[in-house]
Amino acid sequence: MNNMNKELIIKYAFKLFIIGILIGAYVAFNQKS
Repeated sequence: MNNMNKELIIKYAFKLFIIGILIGAYVAFNQKS
């Protein structure tokens, strides 16, 4: 695997991680109400 591919995978995983946190926070906030 070349470096370019590795960077893309890391960026993609990071985006998914952030989206997961946002969704988790949104769901937790909605359950409190």
